[in-house]
Amino acid sequence: MLEKFYKGDKYWNDFVSVFPNHEKLQEDKRYMRLYEELNMNKDLSVVIYELIGIENSIDWINSNNPALDGLKPLECLEGCLLNRLRTMLMRF
Repeated sequence: MLEKFYKGDKYWNDFVSVFPNHEKLQEDKRYMRLYEELNMNKDLSVVIYELIGIENSIDWINSNNPALDGLKPLECLEGCLLNRLRTMLMRF
């Protein structure tokens, strides 16, 4: 449902740009695990790392989320479900 409110890649890229540089985070093994779990999606891993926090991010991406209509964030890595996840994150 949230995917119909996705404003487009420009807004997503602008949102992602406020977070730290990915290369800097590569030194953190916990971040790299998150990055790998998210199919090496740099944008999502940086945003989730910063918004959710590294201590909770792995559990969070593997938990059913009511805002995603009961899906896990890991189940939303492609197509319109990716836009659903992005919209939810931009609303945090």
